[in-house]
Amino acid sequence: MAGVFSVNVVGYVNKTVPAENFAVLSVPLNYTGSGGNNITNVVGGTIPDGTVLITVAPGGVFDDPETYFDGFGWFPGTAVLPPGKAFFIKPTGAQAAITFVGDVLQGTTTNEIPAGTSLTGSTVPQSLPLGDAASSAATTLQFPAVDGDNYIAWDVSTQGYKDPVTYFNGYGWFDSGVNGPGPVEGPAPAVAEGFFVEKLAPASWIRTLNVQ
Repeated sequence: MAGVFSVNVVGYVNKTVPAENFAVLSVPLNYTGSGGNNITNVVGGTIPDGTVLITVAPGGVFDDPETYFDGFGWFPGTAVLPPGKAFFIKPTGAQAAITFVGDVLQGTTTNEIPAGTSLTGSTVPQSLPLGDAASSAATTLQFPAVDGDNYIAWDVSTQGYKDPVTYFNGYGWFDSGVNGPGPVEGPAPAVAEGFFVEKLAPASWIRTLNVQ
């Protein structure tokens, strides 16, 4: 119909998780259909029977798991996973081919980061260095970093945490581990990759993205 158009950008993101391995993913898209960002809509694809998914509450406390059952789906199926929400997932017996489907969030979005330890991810499907609130929106994720913040990634190959990367005012991000010092703009999480952050005070992670 003439004069009718959509401002929505619908996409999908595929992530493969090896069998019997924990991985940390985050939701890169916004599901706008019936039921919204319920786990049953958000985490689909080829998922082995017995796969578990665990979200993490502020403070680093693990929530009760969701479990996937063939012929049924996720149980209890109550988790809500909006864009930027991160979680652990472990396939059982075979690898999982996770598919996220939904809209790319456009305009200005905010992901609230609490004080202490939390598990989070980008609200938009971009892989860029973390940066800080004053860095370029075109080349970084503009994470609201302040002095002493730590970024901690999960290593699927070793099934353990990587060395923390710390933010220093006036310098940027510094990796004290084997990959140090690393770029001052910080690490660049992959699309749909979640990570832990440690912050002394809560902050609003604000992103502005327009793709149309």
